[in-house]
Order: sequence, then structure tokens, then C-alpha cells
Amino acid sequence: MLQKYGVHTAYDFVQRPEKWVDKLLHKPGREIWNELRGKSLLPVNPEPKRTYQSIGKGKTFSKPSRDPQFVYAKLVRNVESAFIKIRRHQHLTTEVYISLRYSDYRQRGLGVRLSRATDSTQEILPIIRRLFNKLIESNREYRATQIWLTRLESADTRQLSLFDNQIQIERYEALSTTIDEINARFGKHKIAAATALTLQEKNENSRTQLPWRKLHLLNGENGRQRLYLPRLNIVV
Repeated sequence: MLQKYGVHTAYDFVQRPEKWVDKLLHKPGREIWNELRGKSLLPVNPEPKRTYQSIGKGKTFSKPSRDPQFVYAKLVRNVESAFIKIRRHQHLTTEVYISLRYSDYRQRGLGVRLSRATDSTQEILPIIRRLFNKLIESNREYRATQIWLTRLESADTRQLSLFDNQIQIERYEALSTTIDEINARFGKHKIAAATALTLQEKNENSRTQLPWRKLHLLNGENGRQRLYLPRLNIVV
């Protein structure tokens, strides 16, 4: 975008007047311009983020699909990832939204307000299934699924009403704790919903082929954790 204005490097960018940057790029561009000139506007916070207003997860398929079972399996995987994160940060959600994106990049979504805050994947999956059934269309090609957990609150504020099934809720909590402990020890999604079996049936194409770096791991690396080090594949 900036090349058509003669800006090819960061040095070119900081040589432009601030009013020019503000008119073209507005607040984000002005903040970057000031940071590059040594004026700190965005303070560094070394502490990990602990509070969230919302949490979302979404993945694009390596190849668009018309298979409702495959699309649902992808959605459930995103649901599991979102609830793993919400439990890790000790939050509960009271609103859930999902969306299905077509191959032409348009999308449809639905949401629901929960009667009680939760962090349980197993408790939310029946609701996800109902929302999915309302959204999915036969013979439509999909390329991505997404989920958002909103209206978050701290797990420390969890309260039960007189009409809640406390025994069932405690079972959900115990199951979630056990799943998280196993996955922390053996790897993410080692314990997952049975819909994940659909994801094992991969259709090979150019987009599913792993790059050389992921096929040649260093000692101690695995499929999800790698050192951020560039490597050259050359023969001397």
C-alpha cells in the first residue's frame, strides 16, 4: 500500500510528516510512526494476559468441504480449543456464537445466551449441535468454522442457583479437569470428542503437505512446539 507513495522502508516511513501519516493511516499508523521514531506510546507489559472480554477460535480448512460431518468435526475442534483456553485462564462464558464460512467468504452465524455461566466443553456441545443444525446447508461448500465465547466472567464468581443440577455440574468439572491434565501431559487434543475421528480422514492436496521445517524437527521439538529458528535445506 505504501509503496505507491514512495515508502519502501521504515526509514522512508518515519521521514514523512506526522500529519501525512495520520491522514493516511489514522491512529494505528500514527502510533507505529511514533514508536519507530523512539517515542514510546505502547507500554510493554511483561506479564501474561489474564483477563479477557471474549475468546474466539477459528480455522480455515486446507480444502473447502461439502461434508456436514467434516464441517461439524472442525467446529467441535474449535469449541474444544476455545474451552481449553477459557479454563486455562479461569473464566466462564455466558454467551456463545458460532459461524460457518462459505467458500465464497460469506458466512452465517448464530448465538445463544446461556442460563448459567460454564467452562465445560461437554455441557456446551449439545447447544453447539443445535446451532450447527440450523446453519448447515446441504450442497453448500464451506471453508472455515468459528466460535466466540463472550460475556466472560471469573471462575471465582461461579454461583449455583437452587434449581441447578449440582451433581451434574460437579461431574462436568471433574471431567474437564481430567481431560486437561491428560492433554497437558501427553499433548493437546489427545482426549477429544469422537467427532475428531472424521479429521483423521485427510484428503491429500498441495495445501496439506507439511513444509520441510516441520518434517525435520530438532531434538526436543514436536508437532506443536518448535524453536523459532530459521533453517536452510541446502547440500554443501
